[in-house]
Amino acid sequence: MEEKQINIKNNKNGKQGAETMILENLFTTFRIGLLTARTGEARECLTNLGFNYNQMEIGFNSGQFHHGKDEAFKQPYLEMGLLIETEGKGNAPDRKPCKIFAKNSIVFPLRNIKGDMVNIYGYRFNLKEPVGEYLNDTGVYPQIPHEQTTKLYICFDVLSTASLVNSKVMENRDACLSLLDGKLNSDTIKAIKGLGSLEEIICIGCYTKVIAEQLNKVFSGSILNINLTEGYSLNRLYSEYGSNAISQILEQDVKEVDEPSLNELVVVSETEFEYKGDELSYVITGLVSSNPTHFEMQFCITELKTDKRVRLGLNLLDSQQVKEELYVLTDDMDINFSNLLLE
Repeated sequence: MEEKQINIKNNKNGKQGAETMILENLFTTFRIGLLTARTGEARECLTNLGFNYNQMEIGFNSGQFHHGKDEAFKQPYLEMGLLIETEGKGNAPDRKPCKIFAKNSIVFPLRNIKGDMVNIYGYRFNLKEPVGEYLNDTGVYPQIPHEQTTKLYICFDVLSTASLVNSKVMENRDACLSLLDGKLNSDTIKAIKGLGSLEEIICIGCYTKVIAEQLNKVFSGSILNINLTEGYSLNRLYSEYGSNAISQILEQDVKEVDEPSLNELVVVSETEFEYKGDELSYVITGLVSSNPTHFEMQFCITELKTDKRVRLGLNLLDSQQVKEELYVLTDDMDINFSNLLLE
């Protein structure tokens, strides 16, 4: 099948329409890729996660969709961040080398209020420490809840949300939505505002002061929290113990949440932490290392005043590297270096 080149800037459907077409077409190739005989490792990972890939909107990004293509073909993917130019020489004189967003990952689609695909989440399962990456900060997962939804579950990430959906324990007027990088994005907030019958929101192991502040602006009903066993994510519970474990989690007694205080480190799971300072909020991911010389964690840092967001990795045992990275960050965000370093 011949692939049609899509021009983002001059497309008759507008920039967003062109980008949606690109994502839809690309996701179709990811879906086909997952079902081919050469992606056994990805299918095995999905089985271990407890997911039936035949019944899910899910794909596999092998990182080869641009192979053999010219620069004109790659241009829209570069503009969207699906390809990122790198230094060095390409495999032909007229081609530039690129790295691929979320290469070798299991891919989930995110959609906007209209149902258009606007974002993808890639779970890079084959890394030493698997990570999830979003192409951008738009869209909702798994879908816009029905307008008659009365109970809404908020889960920490796409894998947790997919686990809740696959467990099939929610009732007819229940729905769920995923956080993105530990926050509710604008599309998710819009989706919640549109639920006129909503009676309660239940955060499953992901309640923080930041989330509470966002929810209280758009919802006046009950906001509850279900704490998970330390070291267990919702997906780990589901993959190890099945739907019964999820059902038991949802059936436990929940109470109105007590807001965590400012400057309190919140342990979301064994690999995820949150912290809110005076000027910035942090989502920190990674395993606590036993290596005495290297302790690298991934940080998603958001400036509270502007909602500007940056991501970086820091070896917390290399004080010089930490200072240098944070100095550049404070200069870019115009915040206090000493406060950031202390936090």
